[in-house]
Amino acid sequence: MKRITTAAITAGAFAGAGVAASLLRRQRIVQRRRHLGGDAPFGSVRGDRYTVEAADGVAINVEVDEPDADGDADLTIVFVHGWMCDQDTWHFQRLHLRGSARLVFVDQRGHGASGVTTAGNSSLTHLADDLARVIRELHRGHAAHRVAHDDDATLAVLADHAGEVVGEVGERGVPRRGDTGGA
Repeated sequence: MKRITTAAITAGAFAGAGVAASLLRRQRIVQRRRHLGGDAPFGSVRGDRYTVEAADGVAINVEVDEPDADGDADLTIVFVHGWMCDQDTWHFQRLHLRGSARLVFVDQRGHGASGVTTAGNSSLTHLADDLARVIRELHRGHAAHRVAHDDDATLAVLADHAGEVVGEVGERGVPRRGDTGGA
C-alpha cells in the first residue's frame, strides 16, 4: 500500500508541476504579445493605401507606413506575404517597426485586397513583376530591402530585376542574395 501511495503522490507532484509550467508559459506569451502591441486586434493596423496597376491590369493593394520624425526616411522595407496569406501576416512586425522606417506592405495578386487574377496570370513571373512594379512606383530613389515569407521561388525570379532590391530576408531571417548589410 505504501508503494501505491508514494507512486500516487509522485504522479500528483509531476502533474501539478506540469500545470504550473503550462500556466507560467501562457502568462509569458500574453505578456509578450502585449509588449509587441498585441492589444491591437489582429488585422486592424492600417497605413496609407495605394493601388499599383500590374502590367496585365490587376490592381495590387499596397499599404505604406511612413517613418516618424526620428525614423530613417532613407530606409524602405518591403514586406511580402506567402501563399494563401495577406499583408496582415506581418501584424506584429508592423507594430514593432512602425515609425522606424518607410514600411511597404504588399498584398500579392489574388490575395488580400488585391485584384482577382486567373490561373494563366498567376505565375511566379507575374508575382515578381508585380513586386518590381510596386518597388519602382513606391520607393523614394533609394534601394529597397525586402522581407518575404514563403516565396523563395519568387526571389529567384525577382533577381532578374537587378538593382531594385538591395537586401532580402527570408522567412527564417536568413539574408539572401545581394544583401549588403544596410547599403
